[in-house]
Amino acid sequence: MSRVHSIAVASSMLALVLGCAAPSHLQHSAAVIFSLLPARTGAIELAAADRMQPIDSHWEWQIVDASGCATSDAIVTTSVQPSQAHGAELCATDIGGDCEFLARTAGGDLTLCAVDSPHDRVRTFFTPPLALPVPSGATSEVVVSSAAMRVDWMDGRGERDAGRGERSVRTVGLARVKTPQGEFDTLVVESEFQAALRVAKVRRVVTTYIAPHLGCIALTWDERVTVMGVSISRDCATAVRVSRIGAVTPPRLP
Repeated sequence: MSRVHSIAVASSMLALVLGCAAPSHLQHSAAVIFSLLPARTGAIELAAADRMQPIDSHWEWQIVDASGCATSDAIVTTSVQPSQAHGAELCATDIGGDCEFLARTAGGDLTLCAVDSPHDRVRTFFTPPLALPVPSGATSEVVVSSAAMRVDWMDGRGERDAGRGERSVRTVGLARVKTPQGEFDTLVVESEFQAALRVAKVRRVVTTYIAPHLGCIALTWDERVTVMGVSISRDCATAVRVSRIGAVTPPRLP
């Protein structure tokens, strides 16, 4: 079953843990590298550039356990590169190793055209491209988008499954995120993706913590897959951005 993604920043997307606890073979460091604190601000506004990882960038992430301690799992890298494949403008490699092919709308929001999932040996297409809006600030609005899905084998064997996917996104509040690099006030955005295919159903909830001028600081995800009504997997974890985080210097006025 293809892991179908639902985020736009870093989007989507990750298959690292079976169940919500870290794998038993991983040893945890004693240091807590991720914690949530009450926000110190009453309002946050995001610019369009805050809502996705910059083109030609490479961000490093550390998986943490339920206590916010780093696991001994290797640092994972995400990247965004230009791409013309599948009608896209960008190709974003996510924490799970999948490649998301993205395009922009006239308004600057991202849309998801296709996803390559090498681990599952499948490619998923969305028709029309699935909208991936990210709120710019605190709002009670829930934005819903949907698209037809087709899941093909990457080796040319044809179609594996088909159905429909729906994504909703909303702001759930503000939080101050503490990491080894400091504390960051963030807008907390939750997206939910549900796929109803012929033989399988997928539900994935992703919570992202986005700081103005810095982008996504941390994210959590929880994905459940059922086949013919039987739960076959649950994948949930938290990742903290550990690559250098520095504020973008505003241009000088003449």
